[in-house]
Amino acid sequence: MVPALHHWRAFHRVIRGNGEEMSDDYRVWKRLAPCGLVLVGLGVSVALDASWRKARGDGALAWVAEGTAGLVALKAGLSLFGEAVKRRALYEIRADGA
Repeated sequence: MVPALHHWRAFHRVIRGNGEEMSDDYRVWKRLAPCGLVLVGLGVSVALDASWRKARGDGALAWVAEGTAGLVALKAGLSLFGEAVKRRALYEIRADGA
């Protein structure tokens, strides 16, 4: 193994309490995936509530602001979940290659 790559891998690994190594990618995946899914659910819920307000005939400011917030949350959730999927794939590739 190339020495520089070996040091890079050692730097990006932490030891769990039971002695097993857990990579940085795994830890990031474990945090981002649930956060992303929660934000996707929140965004969809808020955006649907805003569309319900529009259909009911509420003022434009109320449903536009709420809908924008919902879409922002949805987009952020998708971004976080996409990053989590990428990190899990990197973890699996490195685990198979190690």
